[in-house]
Amino acid sequence: MPSLASSGPSWAESLLTSCHGGGGKHHQTSFLDIHANEIRSFYINLPVGGLSVALIIFLFTTPKAAKPQEATLREKFLQLDLPGTFLLMAAVICLILVFQWGGVTRAWDDADVIGLLVGAGLITILFIALEIRMGERALLLPRIIKQKTIALMCLFQAFNSGAFLTLLYYLPIYFQVVSGVSAADSGIRNLPYILGICKSHKIPTPCHDSHH
Repeated sequence: MPSLASSGPSWAESLLTSCHGGGGKHHQTSFLDIHANEIRSFYINLPVGGLSVALIIFLFTTPKAAKPQEATLREKFLQLDLPGTFLLMAAVICLILVFQWGGVTRAWDDADVIGLLVGAGLITILFIALEIRMGERALLLPRIIKQKTIALMCLFQAFNSGAFLTLLYYLPIYFQVVSGVSAADSGIRNLPYILGICKSHKIPTPCHDSHH
């Protein structure tokens, strides 16, 4: 879980810079305010990102143990698993369109919605078959996914993200629609939730400590 823990501060930073001025369609919010907030967010992140890139370029050295094996250009392209990447993106896009259209702009029994849902399922099956066939060149290595620890962590993260992202998306809308506050006030009311997420990622766990 170290990778999940290390992403906490990044999540919090992006949320803190985006929640102020978001959700304009649910409340009367000035376009200039939103535009100014986007400019501030850009100039806050620009020097931080530039400094990070400079530190990596000039100070980072790849460990000898992590040196990649020599491979031909053809082998490198095969290891990218471009067909698998294409199929995965196609399945995700179909699924996103289903939930974007279903019950909003189209009925759930609409032919387009049903077709996209069936297409997402078929493409996912095709993706799984391709990954099994690709073996060690697969985008998602079957031998790793079959490990009990990895499979359970993926399952946990799916449920965890479902709960986390649902609150993250609907809380600002709730504050603006139900409580009638502005987008800026909605962002302020979300601060305890966002800061709590950032803080909880820094709490050590027995699983994480056992590796040290």
